Amino acid sequence: MKSLNILVYCPVFLPEKSGYSHAFAQLISNLLQHQCKVDVVTPFLLNKGEKEIWSHPSLRIFRYKPQLNIWALGLFYQYGKIAGLINSLCKKYNYDLVLIETGDDPLLLASLSQHVLKKAVVRFHSTSDTEYLFIGKHKKYKIRKFFWKHIAANNVRRLSATNSYHLRFAHKHVMRFAVLKQAGVIINAVPDTVFDLPTSGGAKQFFMLGRMDDEGYRQKGYRVLIEALNQVAFLFVKHQATLIIVGSGKYFNEVKTALQPYSFVQLMEEMPHDQVMQTLTKSDVVLLPSLYEGLSMFALEAVSRGNVVIFGKTGGLIDLVEKNGFLVEPGSVDELAEAIRKVFEIADLKEMKQHGIELIKTYFNEEVQWQQINKFIS
Repeated sequence: MKSLNILVYCPVFLPEKSGYSHAFAQLISNLLQHQCKVDVVTPFLLNKGEKEIWSHPSLRIFRYKPQLNIWALGLFYQYGKIAGLINSLCKKYNYDLVLIETGDDPLLLASLSQHVLKKAVVRFHSTSDTEYLFIGKHKKYKIRKFFWKHIAANNVRRLSATNSYHLRFAHKHVMRFAVLKQAGVIINAVPDTVFDLPTSGGAKQFFMLGRMDDEGYRQKGYRVLIEALNQVAFLFVKHQATLIIVGSGKYFNEVKTALQPYSFVQLMEEMPHDQVMQTLTKSDVVLLPSLYEGLSMFALEAVSRGNVVIFGKTGGLIDLVEKNGFLVEPGSVDELAEAIRKVFEIADLKEMKQHGIELIKTYFNEEVQWQQINKFIS
């Protein structure tokens, strides 16, 4: 079997540290493991003197972000030039598949050639390219929505998303039921990990991670969490439990002030990814009471490391909860508080933790992702 030749467009890329960048890197690593040749096109530039941190004989990275310092014209110029690079590469290398790893760039999609569009799959990743198009207040969302409606929706022939909820959302609301040649989920996946679950019975450790900027503060459910803690703080004290919260942004100081009375809370602005993974391994319960959410890499990793989870009943999070935790109605303080109470009532969480690990091994492994990608290869 010949090795496949695949181009992947990533709006951000390593060494950028967001969950998106991490998800893109995981997918590309999986492609390389399956003997694919991968070209990455990204507008995320390295700093002067900075070198690529990822080297592989079957991986090439094209970093390109042309600039024209006239705001509206600059967007057309930038995406037109990036599309030109993709068009040129596709003509030269005749890729088997072109993965566009975002729905945030309709101007790019409007500038791709028909030859590229025939092989392109647009994969929606998050709330940024779905819900925020309709609830986001920043003008960038209005611009994206306009170009999706009037140009890009008619260009896209093959559509994907990281979860079934956002696949339906994108087709219905963003693309307005445009006729598609193909549609299907391509999950974010978690590489196989083998480790022993920590012995239960000690003080429980809770963990939450999410940005605290204008959008993140609301989306991640910080207000709901703070109000719920008013109801259950005595349980943390009684059981000597701790809650680690990691997030940065405009609302950090406001969150810090609101949580000041609770000595069991450890609040920090940043945590390197390797330390996040270590903390997840040591934790017992992960909180993500989001109002809307994609298939978050943090949520996936939380389940894969054997955590009981309390997630908002929304988006991709729904697929990650069976017998391993609780789904709460987005925005419901009482439901979140009740779910935390239930966790404290369970003396040994090991069985629930194991259910989560099995869920990831069965439905969110890299082989499942590879099979889903293969369905799009013509």
